[in-house]
This record gives sequence, structure tokens and C-alpha cells, in this order.
Amino acid sequence: RELFLDRLRFYGEVFTHHQERVVEFQQEEQRVDHKDKDRLNELKRKRRSLCRRIGNQVENVAAKQDKVKGVHDAAFARKDHRQGDDIDQQLLRALARADPAVATLVKGCVRQKSDALHKLEHELKEMAASAESEKSLREDAEKELAAVQRTWEIQQKQAKSFQDRITFLEAQLEKFQKQ
Repeated sequence: RELFLDRLRFYGEVFTHHQERVVEFQQEEQRVDHKDKDRLNELKRKRRSLCRRIGNQVENVAAKQDKVKGVHDAAFARKDHRQGDDIDQQLLRALARADPAVATLVKGCVRQKSDALHKLEHELKEMAASAESEKSLREDAEKELAAVQRTWEIQQKQAKSFQDRITFLEAQLEKFQKQ
């Protein structure tokens, strides 16, 4: 009988310890959920900002392309081109004939705009890489959360099993004490 009571006490201690671990897992899950929500909100803000920047840049590039297309169309309308020449070179030559100082200024501006465009392209590539990295981090966090949830579910099932076993043993003890 003492052995049986000792065993019941042992199961009771194991169950108490197990409940403490379940509470710890629940608290950890809540902390992870809160961190994930904060990170997700931050990523959403960054995505909106990035979309806004990209949209503005696309609008600016489209406006510039429309202006350049108008100048190109005007140059072709005058049939002021040679076989194999780049349209930009044709335009600069026509401008140099009209005003060499302005042509030099335009070449400098074109070079600056080209450098700025290359810089923007590089920044966009970096932002895309950063977004991919953040997506990967979010996916990893989701995987970790899923693993914690599975562990918690297993712990819950084990706790239920221990509780059922304790209930059974208590019933056996009462039955044994009545005899």
C-alpha cells in the first residue's frame, strides 16, 4: 500500500512539474506571437514605403521616357540621322550644331542622370534582396512557432494522459482502501 501511495505521489509531482512546463510553453508562445506581430507590422510598413518609392520612381522614369520619345520623334521627323548611329548621338550632334555650349551642358546632365539611374537600380536591387531576406526570416519564425505549437500540443496530450492515469490510480486506491 505504501508503495502504491509513493507511486501516486510521484505521479502527482511529475504532473505538477509538467503543468509548470506547459505554462512556460504558453508564456513563450505568447512572447513569440507578440514578436511576430511586431515584426510583421514592421515588414508591412517597409513594404508600403518601398512600393510608394518604386511607384514614384516608375512615374518619374515614364515621364522622362515620354520627354525623350518626343525629342527622338522630332529628330526622326527631320530625318537627321545616319545609318548605324545611336539616336542619342544624333540628337547631341544636332544640338552641338545649334549650340555647342548647350550640347556640353546636356552631355553632363545626361551623364548625371545616367549615374543617378544606375544608383537607383542598385538601391532597388538591394531593397529586393533585403525584402527576400526579411521574407526568409519571417518564414523561419513561422516554422519555429509551428514547432513550439506542436511541442505544446504534445505536452498537453501527455498532461491529459498523466491526469487520466492519476484519476485511475486514485480510483484504484479508493477501491483498495474500501476493501
